[in-house]
Amino acid sequence: HGVAPRDLNQYSTRRSNHEVMLRGAFTNAAVAESYERIHRSNLIGMGVLPLEFAEGDDASAYGFTGEEDLSLTGLDELRVGTNDVGLHLVRPDGSRTSAALRLRLNSRQELAYLRHGGVLPYVARRA
Repeated sequence: HGVAPRDLNQYSTRRSNHEVMLRGAFTNAAVAESYERIHRSNLIGMGVLPLEFAEGDDASAYGFTGEEDLSLTGLDELRVGTNDVGLHLVRPDGSRTSAALRLRLNSRQELAYLRHGGVLPYVARRA
């Protein structure tokens, strides 16, 4: 995949965005410590969940290798504000771990975009 672990904390910066975005193509969620305002808004517009680690937590605590099976919980009843989301990992050896994440939605419009899978599906369904 060609992305060094140290670059994962730079997800939303210009310097490493290209490589990380190529690796994460066709994903429905992104996880980072924080997001630049415009980048967060763009992710929501594309129907991608901009998930953040809980305060004081980061990717280094979980030893990600890219071989894990991931699942998310807590997405059934999203609301405007801060939503708690669980990230559950199963490694190839069968070991499991979980992380507490946050999904911040600032408006009903952001919530609507995510529910429809992004701005384009939202607009198409309203036409």
